Amino acid sequence: VRLTELDAVEAVRGEGTVWGIHCASIGNLSASEVANEIVRACYVGDEQGRAIHLMGPLAQCVLRVAPPLIMSLAEARESMEAMYNIIANVSSNCSRS
Repeated sequence: VRLTELDAVEAVRGEGTVWGIHCASIGNLSASEVANEIVRACYVGDEQGRAIHLMGPLAQCVLRVAPPLIMSLAEARESMEAMYNIIANVSSNCSRS
């Protein structure tokens, strides 16, 4: 999974359309703090106005993802790309802290 390439992501697990992103600690930030920052950043969205609503963090560091079952493959790809870029930005910002 491409998300695991990012410093902020320890693991991605799940089944079907429900899965979780287990956040990692970065620098002086705990995994819980990183998870909260990712939730905030995804809610705000990217420069193109694409926002992602994440459920979480569960157990303080696992973000739950449950996309709509009616989402097209193109929409899913676009959302995943936006989420990857947003989390990459959070990873980069947290690493500099």
